[in-house]
Amino acid sequence: MNFIYLPLNNLYKFLFWSGLLLIAFSFYLKQKTTDNLYVELYKQDSITNGLMGDKAVLTTYLEYLERTAERNRSSAGFEKKLLEAKSDLEKKQVELNNATSKEKRLNQKYESTGETVKTLYIIGLIAFSLGGFAWLFKVQIPQENIISMQKKLLELELEEKLSPSYRFKHLSNLRVRFRNTRR
Repeated sequence: MNFIYLPLNNLYKFLFWSGLLLIAFSFYLKQKTTDNLYVELYKQDSITNGLMGDKAVLTTYLEYLERTAERNRSSAGFEKKLLEAKSDLEKKQVELNNATSKEKRLNQKYESTGETVKTLYIIGLIAFSLGGFAWLFKVQIPQENIISMQKKLLELELEEKLSPSYRFKHLSNLRVRFRNTRR
């Protein structure tokens, strides 16, 4: 099986790649969770606003019934209407309280997720920057200098071997050895 191996042969590269992965993960996390929470929060906000509108209508109706109470006390269904309006208003208030508390929880979750994403991004950015700069200045540039020096040294050796004086010296050494072996 072929595996993809990341170049993690030193700490600086590890920091660099870890930071890059943290940055990518923070963007993914923001996209998935924060956007979904925002949609839920928007829906809950519309539900809360609808309940507030219903409560306002019921409050107005109850105020109307209370203002006209003296005139309508004699009617048979008035007390029943008044009790139903108060009961409906209390139910809407309970629903509104539940919706408001759910909206607050969603808002807190949205904010804490946003803070988590920011924290991951900042940690990733720091690791990416430190690892990248340290890798570049402490490892990569010195390695390139060493390689260029080795290249120059090899070029000088090759140039020396190709020079006529080297060939003459080398050939004369070979002749001396050959003569010594014949004796």
